[in-house]
Amino acid sequence: MQNPIFLIGAPRSATTCISKIFETHPQCEAYTEVEPKLRIASRDYYEGRLTESTSLLKETRENLIQKAHQNNKVFVDKNPCYLPFTKDLVNVFSGRIVFLVRDGRDVIRSMRDCVLDNSLLYNLPEDKNLEYKINNSAELSHNERWDYSRIRPLKTEKEYTKWPDMKLLERCSWYWSKFNTLILDFAKQLPKESYTILKTDQTDATNINTLFTKLDLSKLDPQGIDGILNSRVNSIENRFKREQKIPGWKNWPEEEQRIFNHYAKGVMTELGYY
Repeated sequence: MQNPIFLIGAPRSATTCISKIFETHPQCEAYTEVEPKLRIASRDYYEGRLTESTSLLKETRENLIQKAHQNNKVFVDKNPCYLPFTKDLVNVFSGRIVFLVRDGRDVIRSMRDCVLDNSLLYNLPEDKNLEYKINNSAELSHNERWDYSRIRPLKTEKEYTKWPDMKLLERCSWYWSKFNTLILDFAKQLPKESYTILKTDQTDATNINTLFTKLDLSKLDPQGIDGILNSRVNSIENRFKREQKIPGWKNWPEEEQRIFNHYAKGVMTELGYY
């Protein structure tokens, strides 16, 4: 069976764009957050409330992987909720992981811009008190489930008690830093042949075809790849049919730059953005 491929990156990191390129590949049966999306399970697993991951992954993904194999294709799916399951995906399915990263300042600008169109971003009852826990996840709306899936500080982290008073920029900076810290930590624990880190903001058709070669896939027409990369898939302009309203990080006030660096400077440096 061909190794399935899992695309994992923080939301607003151009992950959907890369996923769309895989969807055009004739050797792939690719999805963008296939159902079930594992939004509740991901957060619960990260916080230790879900202890049996193997059976869940087999129940929700094994048939899809086998179906793709029967069609002589490779199963591919993009979903940030795979992050806590990274090692399990490699161990259970011999999966290949593509970690997708982007400059945290651009990610956070985009996250804050999305909120202006009624997207939920750290806006659940628990964000006023992390001791609060939902009673019935089935009652959460679609957007509430996505908001729930986002990592929050654990009790062992200093931000746990500070969270209710942290402003959105602080929460987003912490989130991006934590998400990508986990990516880097997993990368150090996985066999080198099982993962790739791709900077989505520094990629082009050549990089994508190099990735395909590493994944034992044929190369695609560079013009087709560039067409998707240049179409700004799921960008503010594409998604909401408007221009961005939150300024780019070069125009952030000095205090906002300071806040971001307080949480993210180390990870930005390790990823090579600083």
